[in-house]
Amino acid sequence: MTPLRGRLTAQDIADVAAYIGNPSVPSPLLRVTTRSRGGGSGTDRLDFGPVLPGQASARATVQLRNDGALPLRLTSDARIVGPQTTEFTVSDSVCVASATLAAGDSCEIGIMFRPAPGSAGLRTAAVQMDHDWVGATAAVALLGTAETSAANPPVAASSGGGGALGRWLLAVMAALAAASSLRKSNRASRPSLSQSCDRYCLTRPYISTNIEI
Repeated sequence: MTPLRGRLTAQDIADVAAYIGNPSVPSPLLRVTTRSRGGGSGTDRLDFGPVLPGQASARATVQLRNDGALPLRLTSDARIVGPQTTEFTVSDSVCVASATLAAGDSCEIGIMFRPAPGSAGLRTAAVQMDHDWVGATAAVALLGTAETSAANPPVAASSGGGGALGRWLLAVMAALAAASSLRKSNRASRPSLSQSCDRYCLTRPYISTNIEI
């Protein structure tokens, strides 16, 4: 129970104790499922995949369902928390504070991902919602990737010479130019086939191809 220390109220502990003592006692049972744009589903995370910075993803959903025998009451609206809270948004939701999920009922939260302009790599946050059953909070991890492309490179900090990205591009261009120059030099200094054969044929010893039996 150590991982739950400080997270359960006295009422939560009493509910858990009552359930352990008599598992047949009716209770709510909250199930969380997710569905992404690609049709993938899960229970603890929602992955939006790669999205270009500044553009919005397709809508994905988080569903809360009460599979228990008693009603479950929601005590907060859905909220986004975590490192990149501004890049994930609740687009729509019928899971709102004071709503009650009767046995078998469900509600849905729409989520969208829009990576900030200039961002790159993995972006993370979470969507949370409070309720009146054990644990008090349902949470789903949100993940997405700010995808860069040749037409949309990440913004590099300037340091008087174009920044690290500028120096890298200059180095690549210099290397390509050097390789091209070396190839041209090799072609110019390489003897033609006839020249090479003339020198080789004049100096190599004669080898007879006649074979006597």
